[in-house]
Amino acid sequence: MAPRLTISAMYQIKRGCGYPPTDVIVKLKTLGLYKNRSQRRDRPENYNGHRFRIVEKDYFPYSSWVKVGQPKGGLGPEVRLQDSLGTRMINTVATYLNFTYIVREPVDGQWGLESEAGKWTGIVGTLQREDADLSLDLTITPKRTQVIQFTKTYIDESVVLLSSKPRPLPEYLSLIRPFEC
Repeated sequence: MAPRLTISAMYQIKRGCGYPPTDVIVKLKTLGLYKNRSQRRDRPENYNGHRFRIVEKDYFPYSSWVKVGQPKGGLGPEVRLQDSLGTRMINTVATYLNFTYIVREPVDGQWGLESEAGKWTGIVGTLQREDADLSLDLTITPKRTQVIQFTKTYIDESVVLLSSKPRPLPEYLSLIRPFEC
């Protein structure tokens, strides 16, 4: 006789699949959430309400927000996240790991360009200066990986617009085409 699976046994089977909590923590290490700490996998899964600083640009549908504050202390204005892919992701992780966050726009409103002196502008510069802990939506480039750490991409979107060359109009309609409106 085969053993019966109880609800708790099925829960254990399900919990063992996919990404168990320790793997989530290891993956979050690449966000800089475990900066300057040991590489052990048995860390607590609780940030005890720690407040992370996020720098973000409004880029719907990946991120969307409205300004709720003014720039202060060399930082961009505080913003309130609206419903978007990035908002749903950060809220899920924040609930799971018990942390809060504040979101600001980059002071110059840019994604990030490198100057001749090696300093960066925008989101990348804010992260480089450690004025923020993380950002949600940045394109990975080789130069940016030299100054900030990235997680694996969750969306790889390449927008391509194609249109075929128009075909010649059929000749049998050439007599009536001049009369079309």
